[in-house]
Amino acid sequence: MVKKMGKLSHGMIFAKVVPNPWERKTSITREYREEFSRYKPGQDFSYASLEGCITAKALVAALKLARPSPTREGLVSALQIAMLDINDLPVVNEKTNHQGMLFVELSLVTRDLKFRH
Repeated sequence: MVKKMGKLSHGMIFAKVVPNPWERKTSITREYREEFSRYKPGQDFSYASLEGCITAKALVAALKLARPSPTREGLVSALQIAMLDINDLPVVNEKTNHQGMLFVELSLVTRDLKFRH
């Protein structure tokens, strides 16, 4: 979005639900950067692709909980009560609370269209 908006995005504040993909501060971003660079050499990291990576890891973890023969119903049941650890990012779902991850980070878009955290 910042790339598409260009200079109009300067000063905007974003609330993000995944860590900064350009920093190596967390286990998930280190793994993501390594795998992304391997399969998409020369392409830039993004919040969207990191979120997709986390979502895929959560789906795999939920499928493991739905064993031994995962079905749609088993997967839904597993996701409704899942307490997952995605590279030290907790994902918690309860019957009455499907919030998932509790991670939130605020970022400001700088004049050079970078995110300042």
